[in-house]
Amino acid sequence: MPETPKEVRLSPRAVSDLEAIWLYTFETWSLEQAETYHRSIIARLDRLARGELDGADAGHIRARYRKLAVGSHIAFYRETDFGVEVIRILHQAMDFDRHF
Repeated sequence: MPETPKEVRLSPRAVSDLEAIWLYTFETWSLEQAETYHRSIIARLDRLARGELDGADAGHIRARYRKLAVGSHIAFYRETDFGVEVIRILHQAMDFDRHF
């Protein structure tokens, strides 16, 4: 029996993070760059859900949390029965503890 496809679900905070990343990239660089960067983040998260990538433990933030570099950002997520739940997407230079 084929394995059920895994999916990525974004928390409301992750959606806000992604919108802020898009807007910052658009205002700083261009529409094209904002779209390209957004697509690259989503593609990397999709690969994570399909099991093609494996993040690192981020249990120091919260139990069961993991993290994955996505461009200049870090996606914090947890593995679930349906795939991956992305909790936050934060710039790599941020103080992560302040945002949880």
